[in-house]
This record gives sequence, C-alpha cells and structure tokens, in this order.
Amino acid sequence: MPLQGDLRAVLQPKWRNRLRRAERTGLTLRHRAWTGTPHWLITREALQRRQRRYAALPAPLVAAIARETPGCARITEAWCGATPVAAMLFLRHGARATYQAGWTSARGRALNAHCRTLFDGARWLAEHGHNTLDLGALDTERQPGLARFKLGTGARARALGGTWLALPGL
Repeated sequence: MPLQGDLRAVLQPKWRNRLRRAERTGLTLRHRAWTGTPHWLITREALQRRQRRYAALPAPLVAAIARETPGCARITEAWCGATPVAAMLFLRHGARATYQAGWTSARGRALNAHCRTLFDGARWLAEHGHNTLDLGALDTERQPGLARFKLGTGARARALGGTWLALPGL
C-alpha cells in the first residue's frame, strides 16, 4: 500500500464507503508504541490464528523484536466506549512498515473498525516518514475476504520470493 499523496484517492469505492461509515460511528482510535509487553491484541490475535488455522510469526518473536528495537512496533486500537473492538500491529523498518497482526470483534466488524484502524494506522505511518505499507500475503483461495480487504486499499499484489531471517542461536 503506497503511503504518498491522498490515501483516500486510491481506495476502492466500497472500501472508502466502509471507512466513511466507520468514521461516523464514534469509535475512539488510539495509537501507541508497543514495547513487547503483554497486550490484549496479541492474546486475541493468537486465539484467532488458532481458530482460523493460519500461520504468522510467533508472538514471542514479535514481542522480542519490539523489545529489542524501541519504537519499531506500533499498535492502532479502535474502542467503542470502554470496549476494544479492533486493533492492528505495525512493524516499522526504515521508510517502510509491515502490517503484522490484526483482530476485530463481531461488534468491530459491524462498525467497519478494521477499515478505520488500517486507514488511521497508514495515515500515522505516512505522517512519520513511511512511504510503503506491506499488507502481507494474499491468499485469494483460502482467504478471499481478507484478500479483497487488502486490495481494496489500493494495494498492488506482487509476486515475491521467500524472505529469510537468520537468528543467532537457532
């Protein structure tokens, strides 16, 4: 997802309409640095991952990255009153950032909270010098709804090879 220029201009019309509806719901958005300490998003996303049977970087590894690289991890939360309804974790690296984890409740889905958290997170990243947001893998066969959500932002699908991370001690 490119983060230059008018972010709304690249949104597909249905995605933009869901964002407008989310902006009228009265959701409260919070942006915060994450230092790798326990957070409700990490717990709920891990449960969601087990239920939906998808893979992601292990939560302890992501927490270690956040602890060892101060300022690299950001969480955008959406709250409806005193209840969290959605959140996204972004990892920052240079002029780019990566969508790492996300969760939304049934109430959050009804309020289009994920559109709001992604858009506000992307806007925050753009305001802080990032020019690209990697939304992760697209699986149009096993997760067509998620693929549509990501592509609706104006993201471009790209075929990429594997990326390898060499960790000391493994």
